[in-house]
Amino acid sequence: MIKRIVKSINLEYTGQNMNLPKDLNDKIKIFWSKAIIETPTLYNGEDYAVEDVTEKENEIIMNVSKTNYAHYLYDERIGIDDEKYRCICPWSGILLLTNDNYWVFGQASEKTSFPNGFQISGGGIDKKDIYNTKIDLTQNLKRELKEEMNLNLDEIKYEFQYIEYPDDKRNAYGFIAIGNLNMTKNELQNHFKQYKEFLEKNHLEVEFNNLIYLKRGNAVQELDTYNNPKRNYLRELISKVDYNIKNFVFDFGNVLFGWDIDDIVKHYADNEKDRLELKEIIFQSDEWSMLDNGTLNYNEAKEIFKNKISKHLEGKLDEILNSWYEQMPINYQICNLIKRLKRNNYNVYALSNTHIQVYEYVKKLDIGKYFDGFIISAIEKMMKPNKNIYNRLFEKYELIPEECLFIDDSEKNILSAEECGMNGYIFDIKNMKIGEIEEFSNI
Repeated sequence: MIKRIVKSINLEYTGQNMNLPKDLNDKIKIFWSKAIIETPTLYNGEDYAVEDVTEKENEIIMNVSKTNYAHYLYDERIGIDDEKYRCICPWSGILLLTNDNYWVFGQASEKTSFPNGFQISGGGIDKKDIYNTKIDLTQNLKRELKEEMNLNLDEIKYEFQYIEYPDDKRNAYGFIAIGNLNMTKNELQNHFKQYKEFLEKNHLEVEFNNLIYLKRGNAVQELDTYNNPKRNYLRELISKVDYNIKNFVFDFGNVLFGWDIDDIVKHYADNEKDRLELKEIIFQSDEWSMLDNGTLNYNEAKEIFKNKISKHLEGKLDEILNSWYEQMPINYQICNLIKRLKRNNYNVYALSNTHIQVYEYVKKLDIGKYFDGFIISAIEKMMKPNKNIYNRLFEKYELIPEECLFIDDSEKNILSAEECGMNGYIFDIKNMKIGEIEEFSNI
């Protein structure tokens, strides 16, 4: 099971050995004695396993203890029923993309524990990756990539983006990076061919027999044509990153528009006391959320606000309710992106938690004519991050989730959209990286 990394990851080394019961140790020894007869190159060196995980609001902490490779291989091939004795190994890996748009991974050598299997470059933790009590995933990945493909991680634009979680098929916590190579498919193949020849000439271990290349945009279909065994994470990972985006879906607040309540109330009050009152009674009220979800209209809201607000501010209510959205600054970088997408035959939709009046306002703006459709919470009477609102988008406009990219400023909204099958991009209006959104397209 693959999930996007949304929290910082800290791997803490306990310095302790896993304490396995005698009967399990005996089974592992018998298994290992047979395994090395079948594959004499196997080596029962040190290995590491996650013993417990603590998940906090912004951080995941994993305590890692020492074990050995025989324990890992036994658990992978035979299985261990008792959860606390499973060998759930931490590892890092990288899925590479050439600059002519081919995804790259390896076909493991016959002499490895996964003969002829498909897997990304990477591997388990080594003692070289441990500094005091900290496990350095970047160092681990750098070492594995150098050993397997003779590539320098420092020369690759990469980011850790996904975690492989253990399940009943595979006992591992994988930390997976996506990397962009400054090489073409042919350049990489020539580089790897020379490296493999060097390893064979010097009687050194060859970990990858071949490199496998899948064309971006058709990678999952191409992967399915191969009969080789594949690591359990591989197909799911490629399906998540191999974008074939046809539909771009934009949020309003802090995407198409700036959304800052403090800036908005400045237009309606001259002093800080009145601004704070407007902010709390109107914009931060339960009634405001009810306007978002369509269970209250402006006339009903105005009467409620009227009973709460100071007398000298009552006269502002009509003005505020009928013009607050005009005070949101338009994000012209996003507008220009939308226009470029439309010129290149992409579909553009809006999906936002907002009032009916905002929808009507956007339709009157110049940018409004570029949208192919709108999903507005107040109209649909459902709100993000409820999955029903995303499914409503697919149903109303007959869209395939995997062909949609949702751009929103909220992490929880993006995670919910991804669980519905969409691709997601968390937008930061204070640090806009329009080019990262463009990478999902061919513009």
